[in-house]
This record gives sequence, C-alpha cells and structure tokens, in this order.
Amino acid sequence: MTTIDATATDVNATVDTAATRDRTPLTGGWRIVAAKELGDHLRSIRFSVLLALVGLAGLAAVYTTSGNINDLVGSGPKSTSLFLYLFTGVPSSVSNATRTDIPSFVSFIGILGPLLGLAFGFDAVSGERAQRTLPRLVSQPIHRDDVITGKFAAGMAAIAVVISTLTIAVSGVGMLRLGLVPSLADGARVLTFVVISLLYIGVWLGVSIVASIRFRETSTAALTTMAVWMVLTLFLGLITGAVADRFHAINADPTKEPDVYSAQVVANQRFDSNLQKLSPAKLYDDATAMVLNPYARSTSTIIDPAAVDQAIPSPLPLSESLVVSLTQVAVLTALTLGLFIAAYLLFLRQEVRA
Repeated sequence: MTTIDATATDVNATVDTAATRDRTPLTGGWRIVAAKELGDHLRSIRFSVLLALVGLAGLAAVYTTSGNINDLVGSGPKSTSLFLYLFTGVPSSVSNATRTDIPSFVSFIGILGPLLGLAFGFDAVSGERAQRTLPRLVSQPIHRDDVITGKFAAGMAAIAVVISTLTIAVSGVGMLRLGLVPSLADGARVLTFVVISLLYIGVWLGVSIVASIRFRETSTAALTTMAVWMVLTLFLGLITGAVADRFHAINADPTKEPDVYSAQVVANQRFDSNLQKLSPAKLYDDATAMVLNPYARSTSTIIDPAAVDQAIPSPLPLSESLVVSLTQVAVLTALTLGLFIAAYLLFLRQEVRA
C-alpha cells in the first residue's frame, strides 16, 4: 500500500512539474515573434510593391543627379564630396549646368519613407484581431510584452532591409555610371544617413502600431495613419505659413521702410521654421542636410550674411556635423522610443482575449 501511494505521489509530482513547465513563459519570446513577423513581411506582396515604388523613385533621382554630376565634373569640380551628391543632388550654387527639376534621393525618402513605416505597422495588432488570432497568440507560453516588442523589431528590421538595399543600389549606380569611389569619410556619412533614416521611418512605424492597437478596425487604423502622414509631411508647410502670417504679418513697405520690412520677414520666416519642426519630416531634412553636406554650417534657413563671410570655406568632419544636427537626431530618437513605449503600455493594458 505504501509503495502504491509513493508511486502515485511521484506521478502527480511529475504531472505538476510538466504542467508548470508548459505554463512557464519562454525567455526571448520576442525573437520568435520578430522572426515570424519579419518572414511574413519579406514574403508579402506589400514588401515587394513598396520596395519597387521607393526604389524606382530613388533610382530615377540618382540617374538624373548623375547627369548633373557629369556636367559639374566637365566644368571643373568645385567640391571634394561628389559621391554625396548622388544622395542630395547637385546644389544650384555649385553648378550652373542645365538641371532637371526632380527631387533628390533624400527627398524621396523623406516623402515616401513614412509609407514603409505605416505599411509595416498599421495591421500589426488590428490585423490579428480581424483574423481572430490575437487571443491564440497571447495564450502562447511567451510574455505578453514579447508580442508587441517582436512586432516592432520585425518592422524595424524590414525597414532596415529596404533602406540598406536602396542605399547600396544608389552607391552602385554612382560607382558604375560615374566611376566614383567613396572615401572613408563619405562612407561614414552615408552610414550615418542610413541610421537617421531608420530613426525617421521608425517614428512612423510607431505611429502606425499605436493606431493599430487603439483602433479595432484595420481600415480605421490605416486611414488615421495616412491622415497624420499627409498633414505632417505634405500640408504642414501651408498650415505653418498661414499661422506665421497671422502672428507675424509682413505689412511694411519695402521701399519706404526697408529695415522694418526686413525685420518682419525674418520674424515671419523664423516663426514658420520653428513651427515646421513639429514635423518629423522637417527634422529629418535638417539632419540629413548636415550629415550629407560637409560644407553645411547650420540647419537654419536664416543665417547672418556676416557670419557666412567669416566662415572658413572648408568641409566639417562628421563629428562636428553631428554636433550641429544633434537636436534633430535626438528628437527623432526620442519620438521613436516614445511611440514604442506608448504602444507597449497600450497593448499591455488592453483586453485582447474577448
């Protein structure tokens, strides 16, 4: 009798141990979620379409820019960073050659890059809810926060694949078409540009994931994120211009009161520029303009001519360019992390088993 009781006790203990082990969350579960989500992203038609869209726009800009660089070289180079012009375009102050009005590669990333973040995040949670797989997902033996962490990491990884691929393609076009080989300094600046682009698009990924958690319908999340993108990227300049004209009107006569007129113009432009910094696109433009142009001295559009005349016409090292653009890079980093934290907390506090 004692032997039977001992055997039963051992069996019960084994069952309890196995049950406890089955209920124990896996460590590093976010990696499993991230790997699965990244695989879905890379195999999706959405990924291929976005890569083709951004890639064709970027390569078209680079093809046109390479022609302008050829004209610049033919008239005598005035810059030691011709390779970087592949990304920024040849400025009118450097070349007087006939130019085609087409946005630069950086401009295309600034406009179309947010679509990558929005596309990889707008259905991160709402899509699971629509397919009724979210309760089953959170019931797996992983921590609940691993779900949102893995989805965010997978989105950032997919964006990194796209941006890195396009940057390599642009560099390859430059080296094949123009015979340009980047220096170590230029390579470091291009790598920094890639990191800043990831931070910028990561902001929009965070916006889309927050909307995906907040709204149950995928269509609602998509429309909301598209509206935010259009306002902050396409229409903000019109809004800030109207607000600046309201608070800092330009009503002086430039012929009778030139000093007053100049002061009003400066106040209007400065107020407009500060309002535009509410947009991640403006922060991105300022940061990349400094990083990809060694001769840039400031991110401000209002510069004292006397300060320009006193500046030594020599390229800045990357470290000093980063110091000038530190505010923009820091804000983009804070926005990305802040939106991830907001999505993290919102998902943990949301009921998903219903």
